[in-house]
Amino acid sequence: MDHEDDFDLEYGVYETETEAFEEDESYLTDGFIDRETNDFLLEAEDDEDPYYETGMAYEEAESGHFQFEDYESEVFPPDTRKRIRQTTRAPFRYICHVEINRGGKAEPGRTGTLIGPKTVLTAAHCIWHEGNNALEDLSTTPIRIIPGRNGSSEPLPATQAAKLIVPAGYNTSKGATALDFGIIQLKDAIGNRVGYWSKAYRRWKKDKTGTSFLNGGLPLNVGTLRVNISGYPNDKGGIKQYWSYNRTKLLKDGMLHYLNDTARGHSGSPVWVRRHSSKGGRVLVGVHVAGDDGIGDKANRAVFINAKVRKFIKDNTI
Repeated sequence: MDHEDDFDLEYGVYETETEAFEEDESYLTDGFIDRETNDFLLEAEDDEDPYYETGMAYEEAESGHFQFEDYESEVFPPDTRKRIRQTTRAPFRYICHVEINRGGKAEPGRTGTLIGPKTVLTAAHCIWHEGNNALEDLSTTPIRIIPGRNGSSEPLPATQAAKLIVPAGYNTSKGATALDFGIIQLKDAIGNRVGYWSKAYRRWKKDKTGTSFLNGGLPLNVGTLRVNISGYPNDKGGIKQYWSYNRTKLLKDGMLHYLNDTARGHSGSPVWVRRHSSKGGRVLVGVHVAGDDGIGDKANRAVFINAKVRKFIKDNTI
């Protein structure tokens, strides 16, 4: 199969844009809606202007009664998720279906993000065997990493997991905590062909907006800031990528809370803010891990990218 052009080998990276840019970033999404099909098509073709508003009205989350369960993310009616049809466009090409093969059967719906040539960032519980209270055993339970999966189509190079790493002290018995993040090191350097979400700002031919990791505080106050999330939810089949955009609610104890609609399988998905290239481009701010915690207002949750998480990522990226 012919795949996309090489990320580092052919194109390299561009320098950060320096021009000043003033914009109300609280309402900037990563795409637009085809009004005839209601499909999410990604951004318009004009790469000169990185901002395209959907024009959709994002309603406040309705009150409701949901049974709380860690790792059971929630949809707050109405469901605002949109399917990504063009998964080879940035940043959706960096988002991977994490396919665990257990007993010869592929399990749907886990998500990760390419963050290096041979590295994927995900939720710790996605690669943890709760029954054994240990990491998945790759010798008996192989894991495939499929970037930009689009249903049965795998348009970009896939590979196998080679090593799994979670922070010291992680244990699922504690529920969703700020330690629920992990690294999958890969057998093949597919990031050099697919591209990846870089820690320091970089952009290339197929991603003129560019990517970076949060390094400090959020660009707007919680409650005003809106974030993107995209991954592979089980309630939509687990092999199709779905995106959501909504408002943050709370930042507490290393966890970012937000109203984005998610479901099982979204765990491990990137949570990001889209900014101008001179401000970091698409800035990764969290890793989605769980639904509501049963305290206060309803919200889904991510591990916030703070200094501790950044160090763990830096130490384990290859």
